[in-house]
Amino acid sequence: HLLKMEARPLDVVVWGCTGFTGQLVVAYLNGDQSSFSSCRIPAKIKNLNIGLAGRNASKIAPLAAACGPNTPVFVANSDDKDAIDAFVKKTKCVIAVAGPFALYGNQVVESCARLGTHYVDINGEAAWHRTMIEKYGHLANKSVLVPACGYDSIPSDLGAYFAVSKFRALAGNKKPVRAVRCYQEMKVEKGGGFSGGSLATGLVQEKTATELPPGIAPDDPFILGGKRESGIRKEDLPVDAANFSKEIGKWTGPFIMGPTNSPIVRRSNHLLENRSLGYGSNFAYTEVAVAKDQKGAEKLARPPVPPAVIQSMIEAGRLPKPGQGPPIDIRQKCSFKATHVCEGEGHTPQYLVATVSGGEAGYEETAKMVAEAGLCLALHGSTQVGFSTPAVAMGDTLIDRLSTAGIKFVVQHYGSSLQAGGAHL
Repeated sequence: HLLKMEARPLDVVVWGCTGFTGQLVVAYLNGDQSSFSSCRIPAKIKNLNIGLAGRNASKIAPLAAACGPNTPVFVANSDDKDAIDAFVKKTKCVIAVAGPFALYGNQVVESCARLGTHYVDINGEAAWHRTMIEKYGHLANKSVLVPACGYDSIPSDLGAYFAVSKFRALAGNKKPVRAVRCYQEMKVEKGGGFSGGSLATGLVQEKTATELPPGIAPDDPFILGGKRESGIRKEDLPVDAANFSKEIGKWTGPFIMGPTNSPIVRRSNHLLENRSLGYGSNFAYTEVAVAKDQKGAEKLARPPVPPAVIQSMIEAGRLPKPGQGPPIDIRQKCSFKATHVCEGEGHTPQYLVATVSGGEAGYEETAKMVAEAGLCLALHGSTQVGFSTPAVAMGDTLIDRLSTAGIKFVVQHYGSSLQAGGAHL
């Protein structure tokens, strides 16, 4: 049954609205196309009630003015329970974009769970995500909390859900799926990489140990649930080497966000299994990055840059500080495509290939994704309560909203074989 939110004065509140991504979320909700260069955005929804929340009143003020007269502003430190409760209890959904979430996200999550407010965020911090489930899952019985609603991990999670749904529509509703393999392609111009906030999140994750339940490691591929009865298989582990993929005809390598996105997809399968709607008892999900050539794939497989080096580059001005990110003219030249190869069970399996594609992934399309996720819960509600995923909590409704907003979900191929060399891609 659809979970209906009690009447509240605000539809959404943006927590962390003054950050680089936060400002884009506010611009998106306002229908401000001038802030988006790589993708189109829809006009502002009439009579949408928006609130803005953050730590600095002077930085929030111009954003509130752009939203219109009498836009509610809430000033709160990330650990101020009473100040956070003040805006959480007045809105249907909190859109949280203040990272690193391990530093700034705990109280907002607790308040949303306790006060029955829907919640979405853009975190890519799987260990923190698990701790939130452990700490506050028991409180969340009147609303749904959906972390990972940005580029991490909507193209992965909703893309897998879309591919499996279309596969079953063609192969039969009860046809189990053996695997979904995701190939991520990001066109990124020079200067169009990580924002300062994203870099700060990476540094916090490297430096700060998150307390996890006994027996759960930070790199556990099933950190968010869904482990198979057979245990962890080789195909469940992150790809760590360059490979030539025969099914798409391209070189691939490790995808930096694969270890973050994959547990979300596995959690979706786990939650759907609880409703007898799982993808398949032997389901496996893998995610890699597509490279231009072998040299590019081998570069992807190199060890990551040490945190101390990243920190020194930030201090020297060679990398952005928190609040800074790629300029709009650079973002205009960026785009993404996630290709999902869905393979059925059996000796002669059927295959379906689906793609999810859009503009600049890290900030413009992330702002669109998390804003639409927040609007989806605020305006349409959910059938779920507790900690969920984009696919399980919003599914087809969110796919429809994102499609209308310009992100393309397309079935490229279906049949008993994949075209040689990935010609259909």
